[in-house]
Formats: sequence, C-alpha cells, structure tokens
Amino acid sequence: MAYQTRDGDRVLSSDEVHYDWWTVSEAALRAETAPHGLTATPHGPVEAGLYKLLRQG
Repeated sequence: MAYQTRDGDRVLSSDEVHYDWWTVSEAALRAETAPHGLTATPHGPVEAGLYKLLRQG
C-alpha cells in the first residue's frame, strides 16, 4: 500500500508499507466476531464490502 499526504498537486509526505491481508465472507466475519460480543454491521457503499464492528448490548 502506498500512502500520500497532498496539498493540491504537491506531495507533502509519502510512505509505503507491505503486509499480508485477506478477505472473509460476511458470514465468516460474523461467526468470528460474535463469540467476542461484537456484531458486524455493513458500513458505506455495499460494493465496498465494509463493516463496522460494534459491541453488543
């Protein structure tokens, strides 16, 4: 991933990081988080596949 902080067309800072990551299905996310008292709630555009993890109760 490459990150930049910009002011218009001018780059103020940049950084690059490397790490492994993977995706999981909504069902797998819910199954993994539920035992810890968390619920996965869709967040943002549906096509983005983003979720907020909220504490139950």
